[in-house]
Amino acid sequence: MKRNGATITETRSEVYLVRSRGPRRHTSRPILAAAVAVFAMGIAVAPGYATEGAYLTGLDALHLQRAGGGAASPRSAAWMVVNPAGLTTLESGADMSLLTVRGRTNVTMRGVSSNWVAGHLESDVLAFVPSGGVVWRDDRNAWALGFYVPAASATDYPDSRNLFSELFFGNRDRRLTYQHLRLVGAYARAFDNGWSVGLGLHGSVSRLRTDHLTLNLTPTAGDNAWDETPGFGFGLGVLKEWDRFAFGVGYVSRHWVGDLDTYEDLVPYNVELPQTVQAGVAWRVTPRFEVTADYKWIDWTDTRIFGTSVHRNSLDWADQHIVKLGLEWRALERVAFRAGWSHGNTPIDRDHAFVSALTPATFEDQIAFGVSWNVADGQSLHVTALYAFPHTVRDSGTGDFFSVQAGGSAVTSRLEAVAFGYSIAF
Repeated sequence: MKRNGATITETRSEVYLVRSRGPRRHTSRPILAAAVAVFAMGIAVAPGYATEGAYLTGLDALHLQRAGGGAASPRSAAWMVVNPAGLTTLESGADMSLLTVRGRTNVTMRGVSSNWVAGHLESDVLAFVPSGGVVWRDDRNAWALGFYVPAASATDYPDSRNLFSELFFGNRDRRLTYQHLRLVGAYARAFDNGWSVGLGLHGSVSRLRTDHLTLNLTPTAGDNAWDETPGFGFGLGVLKEWDRFAFGVGYVSRHWVGDLDTYEDLVPYNVELPQTVQAGVAWRVTPRFEVTADYKWIDWTDTRIFGTSVHRNSLDWADQHIVKLGLEWRALERVAFRAGWSHGNTPIDRDHAFVSALTPATFEDQIAFGVSWNVADGQSLHVTALYAFPHTVRDSGTGDFFSVQAGGSAVTSRLEAVAFGYSIAF
């Protein structure tokens, strides 16, 4: 890659085992095989479990290793979503991952209308979330195509969370599965002054099934049947690199979607996902050790389904402000370790805890650890573990209509995830 008139033979990504795999092999066969694998994984996508509101913390095994941080430190094709400008630091290749998630939620029932007969509900969901992307590079330009699941949520309680549904409506108001499957294409360009810019175009399919209670105090007519709708959005990114420092910002627009006609009585408008901004810095302390720090903002209050009043068929979530710290250490020539910590406020406050029991995004602190192993020239394996610490939100009883009827109810969520990834250079 050429920068400032000089040829750089060891890029940031090469030092840290992301496609640091020797000479590129210019052939269409691996590109075609990787593209087919990316789309094949999308066909079999299973429910996921959100850790940042409705969003997942990481898009693939490498992104998850620093708890979703690294806007200024690209490591895989997933940066076409995080910060598309970072694609200019990668070599041509493909990254594929499978995330295994176990999400558990406990609801302690209190108040007049909650299901105090059951007393305690527990949801235990195991999910498998695939992802993958392909990057093509020349000296200054990068193109990318990938499939990701940036948002998902799933709960399945054995009994209804409210007494009326338990007694009169066939034990409904206990299940919800939401999936947001996204196909992303991106382009990035590097300049001689160390700056890179990138643009991503996002198309999607959102899927929902639930037997959620409506404002009429009856279960939705959708009755846990699947409904799907398409959507679109875009992403922008900038990246600036110096010898030992880097700065990056990624912006993902609001994601506009169509109607979910089956659930019009529950959601009488589009289930749009909010815009996000993530800015970060990276400091290469030594050639083998790097520190990253990121700030992420999620604009829940500007979307009707998440941010407006419960009495208007919304969840009344607050915006999230999240900080992420990451470490990367190349212990051996072929082995790199990464770790990350993420802290942010839960979007659910005490006045609206009970209404969010089927979308229980109560998490605030997460830690991650991973290892990448360059098993052969052009190929690497990645393993990542993430733990979201249990966090409880207890309903005040003085908030929305459901809060008044179920004051004192407590929602606690925890999550464990393991991701396996494979990368290949072209």
